[in-house]
Amino acid sequence: MKTFVIDASALLAAWLPEEPYQDQADALLDRYQEGQLRLYAPVLLVDEILNGLYIAVRGKGGAHLGSLSKRLSRCGSSFRACASL
Repeated sequence: MKTFVIDASALLAAWLPEEPYQDQADALLDRYQEGQLRLYAPVLLVDEILNGLYIAVRGKGGAHLGSLSKRLSRCGSSFRACASL
């Protein structure tokens, strides 16, 4: 099984509408959900995602909130945090 370290930009691309590389990010998460690969995440991933979401929502005046909640609901939160690579 292949293993990847995922970062906030890949997850945000999958979750936010009209992001570049959204199709590739969706495919990566689909493969993860199907058990075809293992994802690890840096310890600061949650902080990076929250910052990215804050900037995206603030910049769009909250226009992404409905779409974002639907896209987030399809993903689990079972990434493993790793302190060092």
